[in-house]
Amino acid sequence: MICVYTARAIPIVSNVKNFLEANGIPCVLRNEFLSPSLGELPPLECWPEVWVANDSDAERARRLVAEAIDARASAGEPWRCRRCGEEVDAIFARCWNPQHAPDPEAWLALDEGERTELVRQYHRRARVRLPNARLHATIHVGVENQVALGDEIPVRRTLDRLRAEGLDRHDAVHAVGSVLAKRMYELLKEGLPTGDPNEPYRAELESLTAEGWRRGR
Repeated sequence: MICVYTARAIPIVSNVKNFLEANGIPCVLRNEFLSPSLGELPPLECWPEVWVANDSDAERARRLVAEAIDARASAGEPWRCRRCGEEVDAIFARCWNPQHAPDPEAWLALDEGERTELVRQYHRRARVRLPNARLHATIHVGVENQVALGDEIPVRRTLDRLRAEGLDRHDAVHAVGSVLAKRMYELLKEGLPTGDPNEPYRAELESLTAEGWRRGR
């Protein structure tokens, strides 16, 4: 196998892999989970990579990628999401905006790394300064995952209620995320309880209010 493409952002690399496979070139992703190692290894060694399964496809794969990038660069137009109006680099061809719930099927079709990178991309574009951007994005992704899974856990219903109480969707996600983060910490510290481990989480979501969250910020 031969590496034919690498980039810092997982969504870009995943798009390249999908593009090549659509052109009949089998590929695999490597290093998609290596980013936490940054600081211990040279940064470029931690970037996700696209490798072709057959060495004979390498030259054609590199040519196709170069042609696609040149075509998008010459167009000079960002991609605009039809759902929320957010503009992103055309190579992403997807976005995440906290004010709009992502399409559940499309969201769940992404892997966890892609979801996290889309959330981080939004916060970078919005110039939001965070003490721990990856942890913040992970909590966002956890909430959006639960929304996309439906009503098994009442997250979507809780978001709707918090918005009716005056929060915008982004703050409502933060409010639910504060409960999720607390519950994750408790599980790590105390272990799984007897009975349904989600019952305390459901109870806290039901008692969560916009006013209470604002006071506790």
